[in-house]
Amino acid sequence: KFATQSCQFRFKEKLKSKLLRQLSRARDVEGTLLFGVGDLVTLLVARITQSVNSPRKSEHASCPASKKIILIHGNGGGTGTDYWFPYVKREFESMHIPVIAETFPDNVEAKASVWLPHIEKLGADEHTILIGHSSGAVAALRYAETHKLLGTVLVGVNYTDLGIESEKISGYYDHPWKWDAIKKNQKWIILFASLDDPFIPIAEPRHIKEQLDCEYHEYADRGHFGTVDPKLGYNKPMAEFPELVEAVKGRTGGEYGKFV
Repeated sequence: KFATQSCQFRFKEKLKSKLLRQLSRARDVEGTLLFGVGDLVTLLVARITQSVNSPRKSEHASCPASKKIILIHGNGGGTGTDYWFPYVKREFESMHIPVIAETFPDNVEAKASVWLPHIEKLGADEHTILIGHSSGAVAALRYAETHKLLGTVLVGVNYTDLGIESEKISGYYDHPWKWDAIKKNQKWIILFASLDDPFIPIAEPRHIKEQLDCEYHEYADRGHFGTVDPKLGYNKPMAEFPELVEAVKGRTGGEYGKFV
């Protein structure tokens, strides 16, 4: 949206300048206007309206592609408003970076056969940053095997099914990982892990870090980065994640349109 508005503005300014030059040439040698100013104003309004409603392909060819962030929650009934998602969404939108944070279909089992096509449907491409938590991070890894991305942020991620049936049925662990393809298909990867994660042994993210040679942040006390589980007596809510925002800003130049 932001890129489109900027492109339309530049096109209208170019058109305005062109018509003003025509106005200057529309005088005879004695400075007499050859036709009415009202006629030119009417023409100007008509041409600008036409340019917005039916933009020429040649004008849009020079416009930058829209960049965005897609947040991917975890399984077990996760939603697009879990934990630090609203905070991250607000922070990046304040920098004029569009953020998609919706609840995915099949949000209990989070099957690869459902989630990977859904990520593609959301328009994840070489101008997109995927930020995934838990199973959402696993989905981001699998998606990057076959799709170009700008970058990926992995939070509380694993690469095996951990011997858990609900993980096995997701389909993410049915074949070997294509680590080289994951690296090749994006410019950068950032990984966040914690020693006290009650669900994912630290060996899992450390192995992923070694395979991807990516930026790695390891904490001692972040748990599963927001998950609260009364059954386990586990209570570590996490409503903000400034370290994630700063890490991504470091990769984007801190401004919309400055992705590197």
